[in-house]
Amino acid sequence: MQEIFPTFPDSIPVTVPSALTKKALSSIRDMLNVGRSYRDLFGLGSLEAGSNGWVVDSSKSLSGKPLLANDPHLAMPAPSRWYEVHLSAPGWNVAGVSVPGAPVIIIGHNDHHAWGLTNAMLDDADFYVERIDSTNPSYYLFQKSSQRFDERNEVIHIRGGDSLTLNVRSTRHGPIINDVHPMHHHQDSASHQYPIALRWTGLDVSDEIHGFSLMNRATTIGEFEEGLKEIEVPGQSVVYADTNGNIAYWTTGRVPIRGKGNPMLPMPGWTGDAEWNGFIPFDRLPKRINPPEGMIVCANQKIADNTFPYYLSTLWEPTSRVQRIRQLLHSSEKFTADDFKQFQQDIMSLYARDILGHLMNAFEGYENNDREISDALNYLHNWDFRFTQNDIAATIFNSFFVHLLHNIYADEMGEDIFRDFVFFGAIPYRVTGQLLAADSSAWFDDVKTARVETKDEILRKSLSDGVRELQGALGTEMKTWQWGNLHTVTFKHPFGSRKPLETVFNIGPFPASGGGTTINKSEYKFMFPYTTSVGPSMRLVVDLARPLTAWTVITSGQSGQPFHTHYDDQASLWLNGGYHQVTLDWNEIRRSRWEHLGLRP
Repeated sequence: MQEIFPTFPDSIPVTVPSALTKKALSSIRDMLNVGRSYRDLFGLGSLEAGSNGWVVDSSKSLSGKPLLANDPHLAMPAPSRWYEVHLSAPGWNVAGVSVPGAPVIIIGHNDHHAWGLTNAMLDDADFYVERIDSTNPSYYLFQKSSQRFDERNEVIHIRGGDSLTLNVRSTRHGPIINDVHPMHHHQDSASHQYPIALRWTGLDVSDEIHGFSLMNRATTIGEFEEGLKEIEVPGQSVVYADTNGNIAYWTTGRVPIRGKGNPMLPMPGWTGDAEWNGFIPFDRLPKRINPPEGMIVCANQKIADNTFPYYLSTLWEPTSRVQRIRQLLHSSEKFTADDFKQFQQDIMSLYARDILGHLMNAFEGYENNDREISDALNYLHNWDFRFTQNDIAATIFNSFFVHLLHNIYADEMGEDIFRDFVFFGAIPYRVTGQLLAADSSAWFDDVKTARVETKDEILRKSLSDGVRELQGALGTEMKTWQWGNLHTVTFKHPFGSRKPLETVFNIGPFPASGGGTTINKSEYKFMFPYTTSVGPSMRLVVDLARPLTAWTVITSGQSGQPFHTHYDDQASLWLNGGYHQVTLDWNEIRRSRWEHLGLRP
């Protein structure tokens, strides 16, 4: 188990608290089932997270003012996740994207500064296994005392049928989450002895809208920072640039100061050792203002080094995007907005390069008599690690990698737990890199066979499984195995899940380049390869020499009406690396012949 945790800060022990008996582990398994059935029912698929944000100061910009780029990675439904807004009122002149219903700009620029957000990947939730008082099941134990469960009934009204009453129990840590599953209504089930409570910062009061309104109207870096203090859930990494030449980075979010225990595992709720002791103060969270290297890069990597006194998370993404952005930002002395647009389209995977090194080593000196495998190795050998639409090596690599995950983990975990393990892609990406670098691990052995398989055998088997799968899916001619044939993107509307409505409401499918570890991210779910599930939900580039303008694009379009011109008119821009220019300049807006949408009360 320790081997498949993403690498941990040394200060935190990963030993499972001995108090968690087999029964408690069975209720953890129940908890995974609840999550899985909920995701399946609502078609939620894998966890969405990730984003790129980077900024350079005046010394690295041809215009003599800072440059900023941001592209948040999310699931990409239709209508688009974001709504573009230019918000103009006394004291406000700000443009960017908003979430429909929020009266503020979430990411954007005003005439003084621009900012971008990436997920800080903070670990802001813990699960507590509670111990029921054996003398009275309405009570649970905490330290030396017995405390009563808070209980309330929630009525769910069902049209044309009986309403459903749900009993919600809570402890000092939060709501009991394993009560919602139908299997837990049997008195004898393990979960009744081991209720699991969720402690999450999102259940506390916070005022993000107020924070964004301060950021929108700020005219100094200090005023902007005041707004950031209100952004508590989910935690964000914020990149910033202004017309005075400042660049900055802040971590925002409410991060618990934890007691004992491994935050990646459920904690014992009855001991009092694992309680939260307040939150890290905003001014102690990692931040940088005008760093000497003249650049700041965020791509969901680890935020602070091991000298940082608090635990933040282990949920970081693989480092390949941040390394590639840094490579590009060292590729020249000075940059322009056009360079940043090109960087946002970059599809080279340093992760694929590293993993492929292990595969090539596995075939060193190995007697291979299979022509298909030799052909596949040839493609891989000549590959530049770019996931272009018409690339064949990218297809072979991805199929090999999906089979590699299955061959390493599924025999020990079983299919259900394997699905949960690969649900959040960052974890299998990182753990697999760790295991391959470690060379030997019990995980490489296939427990279903009598002999012990080695890392190299599993690598070779995974390539051959992948090639066989591709022959079935795309035919025997390897030169037709283009990545875009398998790897497509569709902007899916909720109505599009019913035939024949998908032809009206869904936008796509389109062949897509990129992958889960490239700057231009188009991640697929490992359980449902190879359709894109997560990608850049919008792209923004701002040159602070021209603060009134920005280059931007969203996934599909501004309108939610399927037959409207603006329902899908940005899809081709988005696919082909195009942008449109936004302006805050009212002289230009008045002169323009753009359509105006007037909303009158």
